[in-house]
Amino acid sequence: VQLDGQDAFNRYALGRALILKRQHDSAVFELRKAIELDPSFAQAHYALAMALATGGHPQEALPHIELAMRLSPQDPYFGQFLVRRAEACFFLGRLEEAVEAAESSLREPNVQWSRWAILAAAQAHLGRLPQARASVEALHQMRPDIDFEFVRDYWPIADANAIDYLMDGLQKAGLRSSS
Repeated sequence: VQLDGQDAFNRYALGRALILKRQHDSAVFELRKAIELDPSFAQAHYALAMALATGGHPQEALPHIELAMRLSPQDPYFGQFLVRRAEACFFLGRLEEAVEAAESSLREPNVQWSRWAILAAAQAHLGRLPQARASVEALHQMRPDIDFEFVRDYWPIADANAIDYLMDGLQKAGLRSSS
């Protein structure tokens, strides 16, 4: 970005890195710049949705993820778009929508552990404990080492209430701590 601040991909890449460092405000700034430079950049809208949802602004995230899905309906990362939608809906307490989006994400290629985790937590908060436990089992089949600490370490959620809500759902679903 220092070499070329007018390149949308540079801004996008920096924004993604800042999300992982849990510097959500800076990530939002960079991703908004990427979108300003290229309003049709679906991945930048996706990443902005992630930064907003995990940074405590899930309502603001939804229009960006919906736009990313419209801009690139055949995107190889469409499943990740759906899990970001599930995540924002989950943090808003719109649990039925979260379940629907998470289930849809599982029908897309390149399944990642977060899809099963958000599904399990939403199912548990809805009181669907047998389904939630089955989702945790599927999660363990994908990542046998997954536990509370892994989720806290690798899901870049900066909003304390959001991570507590997620962890509460995962605990109800049967995910355990390593200690």
